Amino acid sequence: MSTLELDLEQGPDSRIDDLNRNGFKVREKGHTMPAIHLQIGKLDIDQKRRLVKGITDVASEVTGVPAAAFYTFIDEYEHDQVAVGGELMSDRTA
Repeated sequence: MSTLELDLEQGPDSRIDDLNRNGFKVREKGHTMPAIHLQIGKLDIDQKRRLVKGITDVASEVTGVPAAAFYTFIDEYEHDQVAVGGELMSDRTA
């Protein structure tokens, strides 16, 4: 399970509507700190580096916001910390 949420300030050149139409969950915020929130399974440090770099680059390109302005927050979950349909992911059969 992975989700991506972007909190962006709507501006005249904002592409929030485009992102929403393309399956991203983007919330309009009244501040200028764009934040990327990742909810994902456990990753090693190299995977985290590659993921935050890639997502930040794409978010910057799509929104027109400089990459250096983005904050990224990673919430990692083990399979016994996530349930789908009332069943822990660790209990589901492959």
